[in-house]
Amino acid sequence: MASQNKIQEGESFMAHRNNEWDEKSLGIKVNEIIEIEAKTEDLDNLIKNYLKYCSVNSVDFSTVRVNEEDRKSRNILENNGFKMKEISYTVRTSKQKLNSNKSYNLIKNRLIKYKNEFAHLCTEDELLKLSFEMFDHGRFTEDPEINTSSCHRRNDQWAQSLLKGKDKKLFLKINGKLAAFMFYQEKGNEADLVLAGVAKEHRKSGAAYNLWVQVLSSLKEDAQIKTCISAANFPILNLYMSLGFKVSEALVGYHKFYSNEKPL
Repeated sequence: MASQNKIQEGESFMAHRNNEWDEKSLGIKVNEIIEIEAKTEDLDNLIKNYLKYCSVNSVDFSTVRVNEEDRKSRNILENNGFKMKEISYTVRTSKQKLNSNKSYNLIKNRLIKYKNEFAHLCTEDELLKLSFEMFDHGRFTEDPEINTSSCHRRNDQWAQSLLKGKDKKLFLKINGKLAAFMFYQEKGNEADLVLAGVAKEHRKSGAAYNLWVQVLSSLKEDAQIKTCISAANFPILNLYMSLGFKVSEALVGYHKFYSNEKPL
C-alpha cells in the first residue's frame, strides 16, 4: 500500500493515500481518505485542498468512511460531490463475554464432531472458486456505479492477498470441498476478524456458526474482538448478534468520481 499524504490546516489535518490495490481491480486511479481530524471551521478548506490534490494528480475516484455521528464531515463531503454508498457496523465483544454466551457454548461443545473438517491450508483455486460471486455486500459491491465484474475482481484479489499473507486463516471443508473460510489477526489481546465467507449452499446448514466458533474459541482468553460488517448483510449481522457481539460504531461510506470514467 502507498505511503500516506497529509493535508494540514492549522491543527486540523486529513490523511489520504493512493490505493494501488483497488486501482488494480477497478482499472482507474483511486485515492482513499483514511483519517479526518478537524475543527469545524477547517473542514471546508481541507476538502477543497484535497480536491485540488486529486485534480493535479489525475485521481479518478475517491473513497472515505466516516462515523455516522460526524454530521459536520458528512455535510462537507456531500456539499463537495461525495455520494453516500454504504453503511457498515463495527461490532465488538470479548472472549470473557463469549464464554458466558449460551449460543457460543452450545456450538463449541458440539465442534468435536467437525474437528476433521477444519484446515489451515487451502489452494488458491479452491479459494477463488468459493469467493467468486460470493460477496453480495461491501463498500464497492453496494455501489451501483461500480459494475459487478470489477467487484468480483476486487474480492478475488483481496482473498488471494490474504491467502498469501501473514494473517491467520481457517478453512472448513465439507465432504472434501471448501465450504467456508476466515482470515483474522491477533496483536496482543486485540483480535480482528478481517474477511470471512460461506458457500451459498451451506449458509443455512450451520457451517458458518461452526467456523466462527472454532476461530473464536482459539483466541486468547483476554482477547478483545472486533470486525466490520455491512449493515445490509443481515445474515452475518444476526450471526454476530447471536454470539453476543454489540454494535460499537456505524460508518458511512462515501464515493466520488471525478469524470465520466467508470471501472471496467
